Amino acid sequence: MRFFHSKGANQPVPACPYRRNRLKAQPKLLTRKAFKVIISRIVSIQARPIFSKRIKKEIMFVDQVKITAKAGNGGNGAVSFHREKFVQNGGPDGGDGGNGGNIVLYADPNMHTLLDFRFHSKYTAENGGDGSANRCHGKRGEDLLIKVPVGTVFLREDDTVAADMNEPEQKKVLLRGGIGGYGNQHFATPTRQAPNFAKPGIKTEIHTFRLELKTIADVGLVGFPNVG
Repeated sequence: MRFFHSKGANQPVPACPYRRNRLKAQPKLLTRKAFKVIISRIVSIQARPIFSKRIKKEIMFVDQVKITAKAGNGGNGAVSFHREKFVQNGGPDGGDGGNGGNIVLYADPNMHTLLDFRFHSKYTAENGGDGSANRCHGKRGEDLLIKVPVGTVFLREDDTVAADMNEPEQKKVLLRGGIGGYGNQHFATPTRQAPNFAKPGIKTEIHTFRLELKTIADVGLVGFPNVG
């Protein structure tokens, strides 16, 4: 398609490129094969489940899980001797190691399932710090607080009850941390004035527990048996 000036009849003007492209952009016809592909995709999307596998697991009520817990190790005692100007035979001054952290349970009234323990099953408290010179005591390990629903029972591997959290906001120490070792200052005697050894901290072991959640009904029906 061409346009002409009104003054000159034989002077052609080039057509507008945007107009030409707009005129050429016509909708294409949908083939039978493409139509079948679109219909099959729509059907497959509608046939998918509403919830994914992860969401299904999250909405499930979990009342039995297994976890492993370990209290903190005790810190080692230090072997050190006092050194100061104009002080002869200062003697041993090694500090004691810090105690390890405990595993503490807390019955949270806002929790109602053991789902959190399904994805996090290993719990370890902080170890105690080692002693140092100048009779400096090692840092005590921080306690690890584990929140559980009210009614949770901790069972050992031999099915003995380790803890029964049946009261709201109840706290109980499940595992105690190791005791820190003594420094060489504790082993000085009149006959052994320069002991070159210290006591190591107590190491803790890994324990496996099975958690079971006891559920109590809020409403009970009382009546004669075999009554419809």
